[in-house]
Amino acid sequence: MRERLSIRCVGRVVATPAMTALLLTIALAVAATDAAAQTVPVQSFEQLQMVVKPGQRLIVRDQAGKNQGGRLVSITGDRLELEILRPFRFRTSTLSLTEDTVLRIDEQDSVKNGVLIGVGIGAALAAVGTATCHQESCSGGAALGLMLGPLFGGILGRVVDLSVNRRVYVSSRTPRVVFEPFLGPFQAGLAARIRF
Repeated sequence: MRERLSIRCVGRVVATPAMTALLLTIALAVAATDAAAQTVPVQSFEQLQMVVKPGQRLIVRDQAGKNQGGRLVSITGDRLELEILRPFRFRTSTLSLTEDTVLRIDEQDSVKNGVLIGVGIGAALAAVGTATCHQESCSGGAALGLMLGPLFGGILGRVVDLSVNRRVYVSSRTPRVVFEPFLGPFQAGLAARIRF
């Protein structure tokens, strides 16, 4: 009787070698992604020409705080040109920015590796879940987990990989914070503006 109760114990997790290997794989993937994203960005367009090549996807943040994503067309002197895809208009346009108007530039990482890693982790988790289920009642859930695990793993891998970009340029200009008082009917305060 006691053995039967211990087998059906709910909530008890036993670390199998497969689960341990899976957790180590996930930890290594996260550490490798974090290490790859940490590089020293350049501070001039002249140096940037050595880091990026035409055709690479970049995300440019300007002084107004607006992000523009597109493919690099060229960098000449203090000017950068991006080709921006307008998806709902089915055309592209060229955006020209000067070094004075750009705060930072990130190199956009491909999401293919993130999707593949996510699918692999999702499939491995589903396989471990199926292998550890020894009851007949979970055979339908195991099949569903084997189908949905890779799908949700791939989606999550894509979302995570979209947020991991390599910073390649940071403006050398330092921002200044300017405080200005304001008064009005029934209000008074202090406004802060950042100027570059």
